Amino acid sequence: MERQVLAEKLARKAKRKQQQPCEPTEGKSARVEEAAPVDPPPPAAQGCWLQPGLVVRVLASDPPGLHRAKGVVRQLLEGGRHAQVELLEGSERHVLPDDCLETVLPAAGGRVAVVGGAHSGSLGELLGVDVDAFCARVVLQDGTLLTLDYECVCKTEAQ
Repeated sequence: MERQVLAEKLARKAKRKQQQPCEPTEGKSARVEEAAPVDPPPPAAQGCWLQPGLVVRVLASDPPGLHRAKGVVRQLLEGGRHAQVELLEGSERHVLPDDCLETVLPAAGGRVAVVGGAHSGSLGELLGVDVDAFCARVVLQDGTLLTLDYECVCKTEAQ
């Protein structure tokens, strides 16, 4: 069963990557405007999406019982390639590689951090999702409206 779920997840990711990315649209109001193309971040920065306070989902099936569990990133290790994750159910902490973790989207109105693209590191609020385009609409704290790929947005811990 877990292999089937993982296979379906990988198939959905592959389908999203084949579609046109949602990153280019942004504006300062409810009206969405086309932005100029943005240079991609340097290769070293592309893989470092993790940051303390993010709520993530575990994709690894080892150790047993962790698959699809949610947790909060508490500490980054090895330059952001591994994270110490505290599970939401209980207080267990596990060190996991970044490729065994995925972003979690909150309900509309929830707090998010942008973890990919030109606005990486910015905080905002999730306005909604477009399930057909695999995109999330986010308004940043400075009022900028963004439409981003699911993988570029992550729920943050309530503060």
